[in-house]
Amino acid sequence: MDKNTITISHLPSPTWVRLGVNGDEIDADIFKKAAAGKTNANVADRKIISQKQADELIYSHTGEIVREKYVAGKSPIYNEQYLATGLGKDFENAIGGACPDIELYTIENGKSHSSPIILTADITDDFTVYRQIIHAKKGVCATVILLSESPKTGKGAVETRVICEEGSSIRLIKIGLWGAETEIYDDNGAYLEKDSSFVFSQLLLGGGNVHTGQYADLRGDNSRFVIGSGYFISGESKTDINYIATHRGKNTHSKIYSGGALKDNAVKVFKGTIDFRDGSANSEGDEQEDVLLLSENVINKSVPVILSEEETVDGRHGATIGNLSEDILFYLASRGIDKTSAEMLFTRGKLMTITKSIPDKSIKEKISTYILEAFEANE
Repeated sequence: MDKNTITISHLPSPTWVRLGVNGDEIDADIFKKAAAGKTNANVADRKIISQKQADELIYSHTGEIVREKYVAGKSPIYNEQYLATGLGKDFENAIGGACPDIELYTIENGKSHSSPIILTADITDDFTVYRQIIHAKKGVCATVILLSESPKTGKGAVETRVICEEGSSIRLIKIGLWGAETEIYDDNGAYLEKDSSFVFSQLLLGGGNVHTGQYADLRGDNSRFVIGSGYFISGESKTDINYIATHRGKNTHSKIYSGGALKDNAVKVFKGTIDFRDGSANSEGDEQEDVLLLSENVINKSVPVILSEEETVDGRHGATIGNLSEDILFYLASRGIDKTSAEMLFTRGKLMTITKSIPDKSIKEKISTYILEAFEANE
């Protein structure tokens, strides 16, 4: 009997099928045995809501699904979520069947948010699904950290959706410290109203089979979205990353930066899309990736994309991919630093760019230890 497959991590504008970047097929039956997980949190104002209540909350902000025009061969079928996510509708439905309850974190105005809200999700051999909605009320400014960890093996999914009301500012930091054989699905989506800001920082360390995505809907005028992500992929690991910034409001701004290193036989697909919809006049978007290749056997696929229905916009994209230059290696060798140490030094620098901005000392120390151990294991 054929597997019950679904396609996740859609590229908004499909390209050549032979490149293998339009989406990834997975077996949906893996979610049938999944159990609902509950994050450990350092805040008390958490509420468990049903899928129906979550849909009603999201719909009260987003309204009906806004269809895009048929531009540059782009089909609208992938945008069938009221609050779209990077892995897509079919994935949302699959984990929703396994885990209908959702954790709602409502961040009210007038409360002190000087300390970050910290959530932790344990990924074990039992397939566990964690689902959260972070609802930032009007004018709120807060930071949320979500740390997921696993031993050598593990299976799990984490879905995080963010609603930024008018004038709010949210920073979401997601950190994955996963064992070498972990199978993980990390899905994200954000809805931005007028004058709001959403910063998404992501650190991907380890994992055997990793799928992650972030979709940001810049619906409100003057809204702003920023991604900064880092990764270190080694061994036989495979990682698929899908970031999408959809501009609908006027004077909206997005910036997507992803940087990391690949080693051994690692495989990575990065899809970064900036999508200017009709009505997003005077908007700007910039998307860049910086990839360091540490082995001849790695496979890297980078797909920077800009789509536009609007003429008065400014979009930029690009990717830098390669090894350290011979000049740099020669200079470092003259200072007593061999090639392997040099490559690890530069890789650590890329990851530390994300790590140093995390406003929690204990988590930063845990990440530093993890990175050092990963380097030592791969020397």
